[in-house]
Amino acid sequence: MLLAIAPDDIGVDVECVRHDFHFQDVVDFSFSPKEKNFIKESADPTKAFYTLWTRKEALVKATAQGINDDFNYIPSLNGSHLIDQAKLITSLDWTTSSFPIGTDCIGAISYPFALNSKDFAFYTVDTIPSALYAPSNQLVINTI
Repeated sequence: MLLAIAPDDIGVDVECVRHDFHFQDVVDFSFSPKEKNFIKESADPTKAFYTLWTRKEALVKATAQGINDDFNYIPSLNGSHLIDQAKLITSLDWTTSSFPIGTDCIGAISYPFALNSKDFAFYTVDTIPSALYAPSNQLVINTI
């Protein structure tokens, strides 16, 4: 599970790499020609698929768009990309980043470009601040 809490729109996705998943069935209608080639030419096509997939999912979650017929237009390769606003249903510029979770999972986070990623904090279950464990009848208020 991956959970993100932010004052702005934000999207996250996590997938555990399944080597028995036949991802090629999904590639044809979910990825651009350059993305398909990136996966095909990768030293580890399965990991490449999951990296690009989590990036796409994080971005469409951030924009409340979800997976639709334009999913193949959602950019997921490294670099800057121009995309028609109608394809992403947003007027903001976005940043999407990938990161490993454990040894076999890949996470991605997507946030407005103006948001400062230096303000992000990552926790594992064993390092969650104790303030988040407030009794159910109390609120936790964090002031920054």
